Amino acid sequence: MDYLGIFSDIASAQRAVRSALADASNGEVNLVTQGHEVHWIPPMMAIQVRCLEFGDTAVYGVGAGKFTLGRDALETLAQAARLDTLSSQRVDHGTEPYLCTFDVTVKIPLLAGGYTTAIGNKTEDLRDGSPAAKAALGRSGSKASLDAARQFVAERCATKARLRAYRQAMKIGAMAKAQARRPWIVIALVPHFDASMVSQSVVDAAAARLLGVDDLMYGGGAQHVEAPRQLPPVAVEPPPAQPAPDLILDAEPPPAADTATPSQLKALAGFFHHLGRDVFEAEGERALGFKTPHSSQLTAAQAEALLASFEAADRVEF
Repeated sequence: MDYLGIFSDIASAQRAVRSALADASNGEVNLVTQGHEVHWIPPMMAIQVRCLEFGDTAVYGVGAGKFTLGRDALETLAQAARLDTLSSQRVDHGTEPYLCTFDVTVKIPLLAGGYTTAIGNKTEDLRDGSPAAKAALGRSGSKASLDAARQFVAERCATKARLRAYRQAMKIGAMAKAQARRPWIVIALVPHFDASMVSQSVVDAAAARLLGVDDLMYGGGAQHVEAPRQLPPVAVEPPPAQPAPDLILDAEPPPAADTATPSQLKALAGFFHHLGRDVFEAEGERALGFKTPHSSQLTAAQAEALLASFEAADRVEF
């Protein structure tokens, strides 16, 4: 992939874009771009061609043997493509605590300058009897998993709406697992400062300012103000120590009898990437009764309890 890099001249940028398009047509890479030709590059900008690769934990199944990228991979691609969230608004009437709808609009920079937008919409319905609520209850009918999902219903809905906008903007849908694991080539218009575009007089003025001789070279323009004199510090005696009251501290996790197995740690890592840190920690604290420690500190029994809880919570449509 000799076409990776930052290109400020039109000819080099066009060659790089066409080479990336050829690799994408041959099925060697996945391509994220907002244009297939480079006829003009705005001043102080350049065309950037990047390559990103993701492992198995970055993808998840969506049924029928198809897979798609998870949240972390989409966020990384969106950052490389310079997508920007313009608005994230809750658009339902707001009278139902477990029902909400979000619209998220993202800004998509074009290779030729300017931008377009994409909108992601998501409705999250966790009311009693809804399909999502039944999925959250799972086969065991545990209401605790449904309560955990309801606690973050608005945050989950907003995140899913934003990810839908990202998928629409970058044209990412369901695909075979092998295709999702191919390298992702991202072509974007990025800011680029080229010193050769700045006149020598501007460089001289900046250097004079840094050296403190601008008054000698250009006259008494800017006034140099001395920093105010610092007063000596005042010694303050600390207040007398007070006896600490008896406190009932949060329960500490029990000492580990045996550690979690590698397969359990791998499964927990998958749920962490899929659900996000906030939902992962909240569900873990609910399942264990104390703040979830690092996965390597869990016993096998604790890890099994966490996995059962996450599997029940993850049945909610994501």
